[in-house]
Amino acid sequence: MPPDQAIYKFAGVRHRLAQGALHTAIICSAVSLWLWHLGDTAAAQPIAHKYGWFFNYMTFVTLSLQLLHYLTALPADLLPGLPVQWHRFVDDFGCALFGPVLFVTLSYYGIQCLPLDPLYGDDYQVMHLFHPRQPACYANNICVPPWVPLGLHTGNSIVAVVDLLVCIKHRTFRRQAKIGQHVITVGYVIWLLICKFHTGRFPYPFMEQLPLPSGFGLVSVFMITSCELLFGFGRRVHIVHYQTSQNSADGNSDHQDQQEGQRSPSSSATRAARQTPVDSSSAAGNDVSS
Repeated sequence: MPPDQAIYKFAGVRHRLAQGALHTAIICSAVSLWLWHLGDTAAAQPIAHKYGWFFNYMTFVTLSLQLLHYLTALPADLLPGLPVQWHRFVDDFGCALFGPVLFVTLSYYGIQCLPLDPLYGDDYQVMHLFHPRQPACYANNICVPPWVPLGLHTGNSIVAVVDLLVCIKHRTFRRQAKIGQHVITVGYVIWLLICKFHTGRFPYPFMEQLPLPSGFGLVSVFMITSCELLFGFGRRVHIVHYQTSQNSADGNSDHQDQQEGQRSPSSSATRAARQTPVDSSSAAGNDVSS
């Protein structure tokens, strides 16, 4: 891997503006989702009155962490004088979130395909887009609008993947980032136990259907392992990009060497022709002296 000075080298103006525009748009969308959870409809959700508030859910935890990440990434896009440590922190922070964010999306849609209770149950009642049977909150107009879970469970992964592709050079998936991911996943497992201790139940109803402690342990191991595999996927994407860019640079260098090699014979012949009279005169001088 190249040194930090090469990885976090300040990009060109166009690339900087593209990254800054992307992160600004993501910040605006994340702030709008966060502000919705401070409104009246969100306050009508039972989970808003329980211990932990909406932070019971990994979805809201990762949303908040993503918002913090992009708030720190924006200065790195626009300010050239930031130290390497700041860029390294942004890199590790984004890579540590990559696995948990994608896991939120995959688990949300995966659980809906299983014969289990709804992911959030009655604590967080979502209005369906196309389903004819709406939850009880629909009559009282206190349902969570469809765009909120869509942004929380689909938009989150979309922006994470787009950020990886746009900032691929600055997303290295180092060992420090993997440690950060373990802090997030293991920390959330501990947080689930704390929430159950205070409320008497897990935030997700399907977890109440599983035996304790084996069921909880199985879910925890599955989450941590899945995030680990997703982290490896992101690292592989970065490695492939790095190898491709290196091969491209080597190919350009070889092409330049070939062009210089094609010009070198003519220049050598010219130098030889210029040196011939000198050589002959020196030889003649040697004959006279002898």
